[in-house]
Amino acid sequence: DVLRVIAGYDNTELYVDGVLLANLNKGQIYESVLTNPMHIKANSPIMAAGYKRSSGLTDNSGIKNFRGDPLLQIIPTPNQYGESYRFITIQAYEYSGFGYTPVYDEHNIAVIAEPANIPSLMLDGKPLNPTIFRPVEGSNYRYAHIRVSEGTHEMTGEKAFGLFVCGYGYANSYGYFCGV
Repeated sequence: DVLRVIAGYDNTELYVDGVLLANLNKGQIYESVLTNPMHIKANSPIMAAGYKRSSGLTDNSGIKNFRGDPLLQIIPTPNQYGESYRFITIQAYEYSGFGYTPVYDEHNIAVIAEPANIPSLMLDGKPLNPTIFRPVEGSNYRYAHIRVSEGTHEMTGEKAFGLFVCGYGYANSYGYFCGV
């Protein structure tokens, strides 16, 4: 996957995980391979996006991966996070010659929250296990990837948190941030 950041103004200092990585002018782009969560900061407005690469590309082990397909996701700033979300994991069907089969066989969410908020997070009325959260380097946030079932879900917390929904199938993918 790929991270792409576009500067809105000249002399934009871009920090990733607390390290100054680039000084960009208006319209310039910084691009990096996205393998782990990153904490992105800048001294001027930026737009950050994550790209899921196309299926059929070779992964790090040298094997072609046909999970997912291109996906662009604009990454919101924490001031756009919410305290409550109702979301749906999408399903589509394709005709295979023997009838219709589901396109997506995997649905996930990524939750981004401050540590003090984690105990209050509820998914479909049940608390999340706080031990599944990992630190986002260079920030005061933690994240968790959680596999969910197909259908409609609800997630709440006492304070604002970020929520990304995605699904994968053979040469297909979908994804969106909630509440944006």
